[in-house]
Order: sequence, then structure tokens, then C-alpha cells
Amino acid sequence: MTRSSANAWLVTMTVVALVGVAVGAALGTALYHPQDEAPTASAQIRLAPPVDLMAMATGASADQSATSAADYVTGEVAYLSGQGFAQALATRLRKSGPVDFTVTQNATSPVVTLMATGATPAEATRIVRSAIDLYATGLRSRVDEQLASVSEAFKRWTAEAARDPGRRGQIAALRANIELQATRPGGLDVLAPPSADEHSDTHWPFGAVFGGLLGGVLALAVLTGHRSRSGRVRSAFDVVDAVDPAALQGVIAPEVGLARLRRTDAESQTARMHLARTLFAQCAAPADARIVVVGASARSGSAQVAALLRDAAAEAHGDDGIVIVDAGALGESASTTAEIAAATEVVLVARLNVDTVDSLSAVVAAARTHPGGVKAVLTFQPWWAARSSRAGGDGLEPVSPEAESATVGDPERNGSAPHPVAAH
Repeated sequence: MTRSSANAWLVTMTVVALVGVAVGAALGTALYHPQDEAPTASAQIRLAPPVDLMAMATGASADQSATSAADYVTGEVAYLSGQGFAQALATRLRKSGPVDFTVTQNATSPVVTLMATGATPAEATRIVRSAIDLYATGLRSRVDEQLASVSEAFKRWTAEAARDPGRRGQIAALRANIELQATRPGGLDVLAPPSADEHSDTHWPFGAVFGGLLGGVLALAVLTGHRSRSGRVRSAFDVVDAVDPAALQGVIAPEVGLARLRRTDAESQTARMHLARTLFAQCAAPADARIVVVGASARSGSAQVAALLRDAAAEAHGDDGIVIVDAGALGESASTTAEIAAATEVVLVARLNVDTVDSLSAVVAAARTHPGGVKAVLTFQPWWAARSSRAGGDGLEPVSPEAESATVGDPERNGSAPHPVAAH
């Protein structure tokens, strides 16, 4: 594999990898950032039994055991999760239907998580805040009811102690203490205020990066796997490994870049002639030589190679009568086998990443009995050059008139058998 074909392979891998990265990143972003996920908000509160004003007033002992506190929290969670509280919350929010509101107790602890779903993060946050305010209002109402009952008891006790100033002073002090306690009844502590949840929105960059890496790796794996299983010729080593060494004399260097042969500028024409001389110098070309060029397929570029050899032969030998025959691809013409048999030298043309090892083996098998053996020439054309050439015409035909004159017809296409082109 020459530098040009290796660079083209690197470009191909880069393009495939970038496509895989783009597709993988898009899928990863969609996976970690679902479009139909509704905004949510949550808050954490801690529940505790409120102060028992009647017990304070009467001097009775209040049950402050852990079991009593756990039972209280369980009852409050059931109340917050009930239909009554949900309806009251919907009324407070002025909604005709129920709101999406859930209450979750963190294991057996008094910490409770309130969560709501809304059309927007702000709406979800407002639902949770309204739920906390509604519950706090309910606690305030319970304390107010206790305070009202205690106040009636204080009135009765004060009337009974009308003639006992000391007792009335004790009652007044106790009443002031209870009223002060009623202003901060407890029972609710907001540990985490209502806030919108970020959900997976913050994870989509991770999804994009992970998906992009995975997509790029998979794309390269598929590309290399397909390339290795396709059986196509990738380098001169594939030709040497696949063909019988006794039938193959060698691979002529360098590779022939088909795309550059179509250029008409002076520099490209000079490079083209230099390439033609290099290829022809590696052929055994006596004065009566008959070199038959056979392509492994119709896309191999045998016409271009034949044209190059013809130009170099004409320059080196003039009118000596060296014949260059473009026999096309094996199987295209009934006379191909006869041309191979009449040749003094057979040049097999194979296009990298297009022709298969099997097609090369077929040509070598057809020329197995040829005493001069077979030499191989590798052609190459990047996929992007092939695409642009198809858009403008036949991507395999050279531009120069000499190359066109070196192309031999096909009996199935032109109604005539392949004919030799003499280098004179």
C-alpha cells in the first residue's frame, strides 16, 4: 500500500468514525435527555408531634416515646397522601382537576419527601410550596383549636379562684406561657426548600460523549470487519499471498492513481509520462514484444495502464513495432484467452479496494500456461474522486488523446474483437 492509498484509507476511516460519532452522540443525547419528561420539583420536611397545650395546662405527662412519634409520622404521611389533602391542594391552586403530587417517607425516619410534577419547573415548585403552606396552615389550625379549649379552661379556673389571688396569679402565668408556646407550636421543619429537579438534563453531555465514543468505535469495527471479509485487494501483499508465486513474476510499482490521470495541467502530464516510463521499464520489451494488459474487472483501469505503456513504448522504441493490447477484463471478450496466449508478456491490472482476490486468481489461472508469466499493476482511486468522476462522466477514462487511442474495443460493446495498438 503506497502513501496515497494509505492516506485515502485513513480519510475513509476518519469519515466513517466521524459519522459514527455523530450518530452515537445523537442517540446518547436522546437517551439521556428524553423529550417527553415532565418537569418536577421536590422538598424535604421533618415531621414531629406538635406541643400538647392541654397537657401543659393540666400538668399531665405527654407521651414522648419513639413509638408514639413514629405512629404520629405514619398518620401524617397517610394524611398528606390522602384524597382529602389532594383535593384541598387543588382548591388552593385553583385547579379543576387533581394535581400530580406524591409523598414519600424516607424509611422509618420522620423525614418526608414531597414531589410534584408540572407543566414547567416553576409550576412544579409552586405545587410543592403550596403543599407545605397548606400543611403548615392545618397544623396552625390544630394548635388554635387546642388554644381555644385551653382558654375556656383558664376562664373556668380563674372564676373558681376569684377569692385566691395567689392561685389567680399562677393561672395567669401559666396562661401566658401556653400562649407563648402556641406561637411556635413546632411539628414541621423544612429541611430542603422546594426546588425544581434537574433530572437527566445535566446528564445529556455524558450521554453525548459516551454515545459518540461508542458510535465511533462501532463504526470503525464494522468498516474494518467488512473490509477484511470482502475479499478485496488492499495491497500488493494480498496479490502476492493469493497468487501462485510460480505464475506471478512480481508487482510493478508504483500504484497508478486513476484520478490524477484525468488532469490536463502541465505538471500532471509530466507526472503521467514519468509514471508511464517507470511502468514500462519494468516490462520485458524486446523489439517484437506483444504486451497484453488484462483487467481483473471492468473497473480495474486496464485501459489507462495500456495507454501509459503505449506512450512509454512509443517514446522508447519509436517505430520498432512493440504492440500493447488492452484485452479488457477477463470474460468481457471471447478473444481474451487467445490474446493472452499470443502475448510475450501479460500485465494484470487490479484496482485496490475494488477488485477481489478471486478475480485476480481467475486471470492468473487463465495465463498459467504462459511462458512469460504474469506481472501485476495496481491501480487506485479514492472513493470521493470516484464519486465526483461519476457525476461528470466515466471516471475510468483518461483525458489525453493518447490514452483514448490505446483503449481497445469490446466485441460485445463495439461489435469487434480487441485489437492491438502498436507503439509507433
